[in-house]
Amino acid sequence: MKILVIGSGGRENAILHKLSESRVELFISPGNGGSSKYAKRVKLNNFEEIKDFCIENKIDLVIVGPENPIADGIVDYLESYNIFTIAPKLEFAYLEASKGKAKEFMKRNNIPIPNFGYFDNFNKAFEFLKSLNPPYVIKADGLAGGKGVSIVYDLKEAKEVLKEYFEGKFKEASKKVVIEEYIDGFEISAFICMDGKDYKFIGYAKDYKKLLDNDKGPNTGGMGSYTPVEISENLHKKIISQVVERTVENIQGYKGFLFFGLIIKDEQPYVLEYNIRLGDPETQVLVLSWDFDFLELLISIKEKTLNNFKINFKNKHFLNVVLASEGYPFEFKTGYEIKNLDKVDEKEVIVFHSGTEIIDNKFITTGGRVLNVVGFGESKEEAREKAYKYASIIDFENKYYRKDIGIIL
Repeated sequence: MKILVIGSGGRENAILHKLSESRVELFISPGNGGSSKYAKRVKLNNFEEIKDFCIENKIDLVIVGPENPIADGIVDYLESYNIFTIAPKLEFAYLEASKGKAKEFMKRNNIPIPNFGYFDNFNKAFEFLKSLNPPYVIKADGLAGGKGVSIVYDLKEAKEVLKEYFEGKFKEASKKVVIEEYIDGFEISAFICMDGKDYKFIGYAKDYKKLLDNDKGPNTGGMGSYTPVEISENLHKKIISQVVERTVENIQGYKGFLFFGLIIKDEQPYVLEYNIRLGDPETQVLVLSWDFDFLELLISIKEKTLNNFKINFKNKHFLNVVLASEGYPFEFKTGYEIKNLDKVDEKEVIVFHSGTEIIDNKFITTGGRVLNVVGFGESKEEAREKAYKYASIIDFENKYYRKDIGIIL
């Protein structure tokens, strides 16, 4: 079987790693410095080139990692040429591509969410903002790479942030904004997959969005993650009945992966956002926790037999520490050699590449998030100890990482 993966980050590296356990020929576009361990890299610059490659090489299915190609209609385009693609069609893209429309969907379908307002006008948005108690949550409506959320504690500062958003801080993504009631709780991510009709729950993960220790600083694409997440059976049942099933009932025809960003307060889940794909950096721990054949899961989605597929999880803990370039998520320098990767013991950690490239037979930094160091063990503490051991050993100039992944909730 031949599979093409679209994407270049740690999520796609983790997908390749898991698929490499099965009998499958793997291709990736564009990939990164770590992709060649698992797949043949191909440079495909647009949908037409992807389509031509799939037809010429008899690709059986395509997996789309990032959200932007999905929101741009890649699934509809490829499937018009009978190229099966693991991702939702354009009709469902708004669930992530527009936070406001997604919130309106949740409200219509009685899915628990924080109080919110959706605006394309600064004055109306500021009036709503003044009606709330601090802290204030301001979100760019469109896709902003996981960075389009500001939590502000002062009304004057919130007004300035709101002004920056409307003036195009995130370009078209922030020409509309969502303002949301702040809920002080425990944030987790829940994941399912769908085959157009049925769904399977495929795990929880805890993601760390803030750049700095103790959840301080700006939002990033994610600085670390772990799984499993310990929650009560009662809470799990609420998440399935109030969130997952009410969503699934109203998106029949959806296929691929769906991620629920949740905040938990007093054993009650509230949905902060949907993502119409697997998360990054959550995928890096999730795939290692899966005790099933990932290829068989994808085939069951393609053949619409997901209802019969058995999901199992390993009885282990996995924790991911992201090694980033200092200055991320703003300005940062790249082009530095990554040292000591040869000292990694894969009996203790798996390293997934994100912003790397191979130049003159050396791994070089090319992005903000560079590597994902995933430790594993019988407990979260053991997984954490191993991840941080190698986060320290692996080295490159301007390396930065959080020191509290897995400690704070």
